[in-house]
Amino acid sequence: MQLLIYTFLIALLVYIFRFVWVYILYNRFFIPESRFERILNNEPVTSAEKRPSRFKYSLLASVCGVHGTISMAIALTLPTHIFNNESFATRDDMLFIAAGVVIISLITAQIVLPLLTRIEAKNNVSKLSFREARLMMKEQGLMYIQRNTGADNRLIASNLTRQYAVQIKFFREVEDNGQNTKELARLQTIAMNTEMETLDHLIESGEINESMFNNYVTYVERTRNFANSSFFTKLSFIFKMRRKARHFINQTNAASSLSFKNNIIEIERIAKIVHSNIVERLSKEMVKSNKIEIVTVTESYLNRINQLNRSAVTEGVNTDETLFALDVLNFERDYIYRLGQQEKISSEVAVKLRQSINYDEMALLSSHEH
Repeated sequence: MQLLIYTFLIALLVYIFRFVWVYILYNRFFIPESRFERILNNEPVTSAEKRPSRFKYSLLASVCGVHGTISMAIALTLPTHIFNNESFATRDDMLFIAAGVVIISLITAQIVLPLLTRIEAKNNVSKLSFREARLMMKEQGLMYIQRNTGADNRLIASNLTRQYAVQIKFFREVEDNGQNTKELARLQTIAMNTEMETLDHLIESGEINESMFNNYVTYVERTRNFANSSFFTKLSFIFKMRRKARHFINQTNAASSLSFKNNIIEIERIAKIVHSNIVERLSKEMVKSNKIEIVTVTESYLNRINQLNRSAVTEGVNTDETLFALDVLNFERDYIYRLGQQEKISSEVAVKLRQSINYDEMALLSSHEH
């Protein structure tokens, strides 16, 4: 019993000493937030920093952490015997007290810290649903395109305006179910499997030759959609494509004699067939809750066709349109940030919206790179 009293007294002295030490040297112990941290916390950088009270800060510093670990380590190094082979009578008492202080500090921190750091829970109820917020985001993106349309980019702006008008019309009609990332990944896998099955059929029917097949596979492997797929999906695709290439083993393995433009046209023709089959396949998976995900996947394949078509016409990649589209997506990110600051959307809706923008960006860059 006496050892328990000593243990509690020593633990109390440790807390008092630490509290006085931190209270006196408060300015030295307190570490102000960096500019980067304040930006991440959406706090104004130029405003004066709000410091916690000296008493509360000292109390938190006293309670948090484990006390007595160094004492415990030192106590464990004490010998069991001293001079003349006499036993160290108080060694076990020291070990008990050191271990007791450690246990007390652990229990105290678990009980006191939640009480001292209790904060008011933020209201995370979104005023706008995912569909409403995404519809507003796309409408703002369309207005941004119109404000930045000039004589030098009128054709590019008209293409983007048409795409945004179709998306806005769709989001006005679809029911609000949010975007399910797991369902999106499942549909992407189905789409990729359908793509491989389509190529298999084109090979067996003799509709494409070795050069066309190799060009299309090279194009797909260099897109960001493929690069961001899972390792097993990529490995499966590459393995199956290499296996299908054996169908051409009896053909002459020569480089394509077609021009750049004709090669692009051939890839575009295959991409159209693939897109058509994917739309047909995913329509069988469509239910009320996954319309957004299905449109997102099919649009990524449609974007390939549109980009290939423009590349065939210009015999190059329309970089200006891609940069303009990326600029619009960055504007949409800023708009989502403003909605969050105004507490019009919850953090959950904001995350889903940012995920949809990231996927749009990935699909855009995927159609751009070939």
